[in-house]
Amino acid sequence: GSDALNLIASLVREMPVRVLGAYRDTDVSPKHPLSLLLADLASAGLVAQQSIGPLSAEEASRMLGSLLAGLPNGARDLEESILPRAGGVPFFLVSHAQILLAAPAEARASAARAIPWDLHQSVRQRVEALPDGARQVLGAAAIIGRAVRRTLLVDVLGKREEQIYAWLDEASRQRLLLRDGDMYQFPHDVIQEVVEADLGAAHRASLHRRIAEAMERQTTSDEHARSVEVLAYHYGHSDADKPAARYLEEAGDRARDQKAFTAAQTYYHQAAERLDRLGKPLEIAHVHYKLGQALRLEGHRYDEAVAVLESAAAAYRAAGDLGNLARVAAEIGDALGNWGAGARYDGIRRLEEIRAVLEEREPPAAAAQDMALFHAALAQLYLNTNQSAQHLAALDLAGEFARRSGDSDLLVAIELRRGLALLIQGRAAESFVIMEQASELARTAGNVGILVGSMINATSVFLLTAAFDEAIVYARRAHALAERIGDIAQIAFALSLQAQAAFYTGAWAEARGNWERARTLSSTTSMAMAPLYASAGLGLLHVHIGDVAAGIPLLREALRIADQSNDRWAACFVQGTLAECDLLLEQPAEALARLQAIHDIDNFPGATSYLQMLKAWASLDLGDLDHAADAVEIAMARATQMPTFLVDVLWVRARLLLTLSHGNAAEQVAEQALQIARRTKYALGQVRILSIYAAVQIWRGEHQPAQVKLREALEIAERLGAQLELARIRSSFNGGQT
Repeated sequence: GSDALNLIASLVREMPVRVLGAYRDTDVSPKHPLSLLLADLASAGLVAQQSIGPLSAEEASRMLGSLLAGLPNGARDLEESILPRAGGVPFFLVSHAQILLAAPAEARASAARAIPWDLHQSVRQRVEALPDGARQVLGAAAIIGRAVRRTLLVDVLGKREEQIYAWLDEASRQRLLLRDGDMYQFPHDVIQEVVEADLGAAHRASLHRRIAEAMERQTTSDEHARSVEVLAYHYGHSDADKPAARYLEEAGDRARDQKAFTAAQTYYHQAAERLDRLGKPLEIAHVHYKLGQALRLEGHRYDEAVAVLESAAAAYRAAGDLGNLARVAAEIGDALGNWGAGARYDGIRRLEEIRAVLEEREPPAAAAQDMALFHAALAQLYLNTNQSAQHLAALDLAGEFARRSGDSDLLVAIELRRGLALLIQGRAAESFVIMEQASELARTAGNVGILVGSMINATSVFLLTAAFDEAIVYARRAHALAERIGDIAQIAFALSLQAQAAFYTGAWAEARGNWERARTLSSTTSMAMAPLYASAGLGLLHVHIGDVAAGIPLLREALRIADQSNDRWAACFVQGTLAECDLLLEQPAEALARLQAIHDIDNFPGATSYLQMLKAWASLDLGDLDHAADAVEIAMARATQMPTFLVDVLWVRARLLLTLSHGNAAEQVAEQALQIARRTKYALGQVRILSIYAAVQIWRGEHQPAQVKLREALEIAERLGAQLELARIRSSFNGGQT
């Protein structure tokens, strides 16, 4: 009291005594007796004042660590949740430490998040000492967030500016708010939490609505996109269902576009709940479509995605909205296609049922885009279940609807898939025409991303048709465009294709470098298939050059990726590549077993020639000439448009004919194959054909020309570094074998 202060004043004037005292200046007004005493003593030079601020981050951490020293290491991790909230105030740190030390082990995590009772009471006492208006300002500020603009507070509270500013000054003087220009912020999270916790639920909901309305008034059109999440938050905590539904859906869209799929799902769920209160079934279906899409894109939640999409489909079907029904059905197809092999057949059943509805009641012209998406999704299911004819038919319909829609990007994407479908069936010439048309359309539309995809697909056609010069040009263009838009996965694909062209034409060092770069880049992208082709190509190359220990693990990695991606086309090729390695390592029984395990070879016509060639090779090495002959005939029928495969098939055929002592026929086959290999610059094919050609000539007693061909084969193999081919040739001819 004042008597104690008078006594202290007398003592310091009359006796050599030093008095130490501490007080919180927010509790002492300028007219308080202590303020008057300090002013009097200061004028006489009898007092010195030292302000003590909060601890630094390092000091606070050290203090809290000391207070919690008795806790096990796992519990000490909870310090990180306390330090930011305490803001370096020792009282706050001690209070948090005490509650944490007293809590049982299973409750420590929640205790670290709680506000200690004594701390709560201390902050509440300071808030209650404020005038009513200043408490209103604090309450609104606590709901807005840690920092708040002064103009927003004026708009929310609807009071005169002068009055609001006076209340802000009072809260600042008590250090419950700190001013920084036009912004005010709470000095510590704990203060904001206490103020917010002391507001009633109805009061909080009302403030959230008023804050959102004020923010809408103050937000310009340019700022709208950046404010969506904040508006969704405030309206989402208010009782205003209509704007809450709008902004929650918009926030979900932004989160989905940023690939924050879990956040998007939360927003969409909340938006659907608000629309349900408003009795808006079609709007709910629209949000459920987006929710199902987000669940599918997140991966591994396909059952949930299908359930919510089915509810949307039922709503659209009941309303007779065929366009949106088709769009949702396409999403159902994509989800079931990703779920697993069994789900794909279920997807076909469901989409074929919906197709019957769509065919019975013709959708409006405006629904052409949705119909294109529907047939494209059904086509993918047919592809994944090896129904080639239905796959192409569905893509034809998808392309027709895409043309009607006028959506050039969608049309290019579908045409590229149609080109690949023809390629898978071994119809390379038709595929090339479609790829070229799609590339030109993408170029005209100016869509760089789709243009990159079209060039990559066209490069695949060039490779299969052995147009290696064109393949290199297209792959390099795709690479440059992908670099321009920063598409890492497409850069990796383009590099892999360049490597494949280099491998065929004998530039193995270049091939290795490009595959290695592609594999390194692929590790930085989330696209699962990106590293597959680089790993497979690099693995085969390592085996060819004799580094089997490095090559086989890479091929197994590629096979694992193909299996995880449920890509049967890719899995067939990787299994074939592993079988080729078995054959190079003189393990024909293992190769044949691997090939026989591929039960659906004939469902991939584009792969059949390669895989059947390998079967013929394995059977020939095992002495099973009948099966070798059968496999050669199947491979020949499918390889006519794919010269590199044809060269390899002819090589096996020539070996088979020579084994059967049909030397003249073997020579004719070898001559045909050698012309193709040289015309296409297929280096490894030249090595194989030259070696069997030499064997034929030795069989006929023509040793001099045989030596010329054998020497050429060895020179090419040595330039390539093809150690296994070199060993096979030397072993065969040194031993007098063919």
